[in-house]
Amino acid sequence: MVPLILLTGLAAAEEPVEPAEQPSFRFADPGAWAGIAAGPNTAVLNRDWLQSQSTVQLEVGGKLGPVRLGGKLRMNHLNVTNYISQLEELGRPVAPGDARITSLGAVVTLPMHIGPVFMATPRVALGASVWNSPMDQQFYESEVLQGEWGGQEPAAGLMEPGGFFDVGLDLGLVVNDHAEIFLGTRTDIVYTGALMVGVETVLGVNATL
Repeated sequence: MVPLILLTGLAAAEEPVEPAEQPSFRFADPGAWAGIAAGPNTAVLNRDWLQSQSTVQLEVGGKLGPVRLGGKLRMNHLNVTNYISQLEELGRPVAPGDARITSLGAVVTLPMHIGPVFMATPRVALGASVWNSPMDQQFYESEVLQGEWGGQEPAAGLMEPGGFFDVGLDLGLVVNDHAEIFLGTRTDIVYTGALMVGVETVLGVNATL
């Protein structure tokens, strides 16, 4: 009887133990990272003069635990109602014409794996911005400001400093251990002489080390 009990115990001890099931949700692995994204920015505020806007963004940084911390460089290209039509159509001057807003700031993201191939990444960013118009200074002062607008100052001139803030969510597809493709939606607030609020829809790629 005793040998039988011993043999049964040994057989049970030799049976393989099934590993515990791993959760389908986990934070992304640590490491340095970089990302690039581009897409349209749809105006929510000032849609009467801000006809269209596009954005190109570059982010680079490292990780602190599950959180990605980094720097952000963003360039937004704006199409604005022609300066000749602004007083007639809007009743006020707003900007001398098409412009570029260059922004530099910090970004914080929290990338999370959902299953083996999908990711969700909430994010927030803020920093400084500068509005730049390519119009010639002399032409602007004589032909636009004095000629068309009768000396009325616009909300944004040839150069205006300011800042930005955006918050959003990226949904990604993991390509391999070091790359992901993502589609992001972000609410974007910029003040550079004029307050602009928009919704960005960007397609991008992130790479990690």
